[in-house]
Amino acid sequence: MRSSFFYKFTLNHVFLLCVVNVILYSVAPFGKQLVIDVNFLVLLLTTFILSLVAYFTTDIFIEQMKTKLCEKGGLFGKDLNKLGD
Repeated sequence: MRSSFFYKFTLNHVFLLCVVNVILYSVAPFGKQLVIDVNFLVLLLTTFILSLVAYFTTDIFIEQMKTKLCEKGGLFGKDLNKLGD
């Protein structure tokens, strides 16, 4: 496990950071026009939905491929671009 600053962030932290940024931007005087813009809200919602679909698809794909990679010689969890274990 890496202990540096950026590796301590979980997916929940990243999600909350994005939500907080949008909320702070919406209450700022220069950001109120952007938040009431329908195109921005559609873009924000579309990006959010696509991100969720990609996350859950990747999660399912990793679980399915894990057993296949373990059966083929214990490749799951190894960095194939580095020498050694």
